[in-house]
Amino acid sequence: FPVTIQLVVEEHIPIGGLFTNLLHLFNNEKFDSRPLNQISLPFKFSHKYGSQADHINANELDAAGISSRLIQIIGAKP
Repeated sequence: FPVTIQLVVEEHIPIGGLFTNLLHLFNNEKFDSRPLNQISLPFKFSHKYGSQADHINANELDAAGISSRLIQIIGAKP
């Protein structure tokens, strides 16, 4: 069955992680990367301190943030 959405969730900045490696792989193998989406920490220094859970929640990498991002993705699809 065709995949319409792939979401990579990363607990670090958006460059240099799994998403970047997948983009390279998709390009090299001539795979369609349009279904590939990402949610990660913002590309800036974090001024939010606390526990790992606090950090995840503040950057919307928790279940609610991931759900919200998926709803945005699904809403943008034709």
